Amino acid sequence: MMRSNLGDDLSLDDMARAAMFSKFHFTRVFQKVTGISPGRFLTSLRMEEAKRLLRSTTRTVADIGTSVGYTSVSTFSGRFNRSVGLTPMAFRRRGEAPLSRASPTAQLSTISGRLHTLCAHDGDAVFVGLFPESIAEGLPESWTVTSAPGPYRLDGIRPGTWHIVVHPVDTGRPMARHDCAARSGPLVLHQRPSLRTIDVNLRPLRTFDPPVVLSLPRSLAPVLPSAPRAA
Repeated sequence: MMRSNLGDDLSLDDMARAAMFSKFHFTRVFQKVTGISPGRFLTSLRMEEAKRLLRSTTRTVADIGTSVGYTSVSTFSGRFNRSVGLTPMAFRRRGEAPLSRASPTAQLSTISGRLHTLCAHDGDAVFVGLFPESIAEGLPESWTVTSAPGPYRLDGIRPGTWHIVVHPVDTGRPMARHDCAARSGPLVLHQRPSLRTIDVNLRPLRTFDPPVVLSLPRSLAPVLPSAPRAA
């Protein structure tokens, strides 16, 4: 229902009615299944469609914003920038967001482990990122590119509650795997630096997995097989 009505002003009541739940029960079940709220999921679908339209059409930013449910071009542009990491026009020109943040000045935590996969095309490049929610949106706290199955490592992690999100890197290769994903969390890291070991299982995508909103550079792929990189 969300995917078919991205341009409509969908309310929580509308979505709950379509699912035949009360809105309170619907919200609880939806968050348990997807890892994010119905509103955040709808926003991520809108941003995914906006990215597709910016890549494949010459429609104006205002027109694309309206088609995915935003009446204000400034609201749409701000939401797109926070989610994707670039303004709509910069995304249209470049199509990729830089993944970097300031180098840590204090001793911080590390998460490492192994990636296991039930998906085809083993050995393709995968992105492993740490986010405050269970969705690849905005700048990751830490990230690396590696291959699955295999080890991964995330360094320079500040105290907080985090989620590991793993998905294939779009290298443009015809046989590259685009039908797998993994999420793990929430993981709580305290003020005292620590080393956490967490194995992650990649699995086939489901229709209710949040789309990858953050725009990743294709130039990430040549990182393999060098050591993982921290943000």
